[in-house]
Amino acid sequence: MTLTLKLPDLDFKPLLLAGGLCAAALFLASPSWGQENRNDFRRQVTVSGLGEVHAVPDKANVSAGVISLGDTAAQALQKNTTNMRAVFDALIQLGIAEKDIQTSNFSVSPRYGRYEKSDVPPKIVGYQVSNSVSIVIRDLEKLGEALDSFVTAGANNLGGVQFTFSDPSALQVKARIAAIEDAKARAKLYAETAGASLGEVLIIQESSVPRPMPVMARMASFAEDSSVPIAAGEGTVSSSVTVTFALK
Repeated sequence: MTLTLKLPDLDFKPLLLAGGLCAAALFLASPSWGQENRNDFRRQVTVSGLGEVHAVPDKANVSAGVISLGDTAAQALQKNTTNMRAVFDALIQLGIAEKDIQTSNFSVSPRYGRYEKSDVPPKIVGYQVSNSVSIVIRDLEKLGEALDSFVTAGANNLGGVQFTFSDPSALQVKARIAAIEDAKARAKLYAETAGASLGEVLIIQESSVPRPMPVMARMASFAEDSSVPIAAGEGTVSSSVTVTFALK
């Protein structure tokens, strides 16, 4: 025997509609949702700022070395060693500390003659020895005297002079402040031109970790009884930032 029960027809549409309205009301009333969307649609302006500080360098980096030629590698090395010892002696006499002297290159290489035939490799006609050191000059008043001493001692391979700062940290702080001020001035100009006013700072990003920009100097011809004329000029420390401001 089978028992069948028949339930009355029920209309669920009003219940579903009421439930949906309640969920929407709760969703819209959520403070976190509202705040996130207000931030998403907030009016903003993003600008880049550049700050530069100029100062007189107090340190110089110099590359000095000796290139020697010989019929054999041993002969070229002997000549090079003699001249480099004289260069090191000159450095010591100038009072340059050992920590400020570092070997930057040492090489022994063959020298080849001319090609006589395209299918025959050239012959070795001798050897070349090159030895160079990087030197830090902390007293710039002695720089010209130092360059003269290197040449007199036998150095025949001098690189450019690079002027830098012993401690650029204080200059870097000033450059960063200047970069922020530059960004603020640009943002204010854009905002006022567009009929708005500048609001709070939202994001600050430093574009990169900037390094001091060195000043390069090339050495002129050397006179026997006078120091080499060198001008340090000014060096530059820079900073770049990207700043996002709110608009009111």
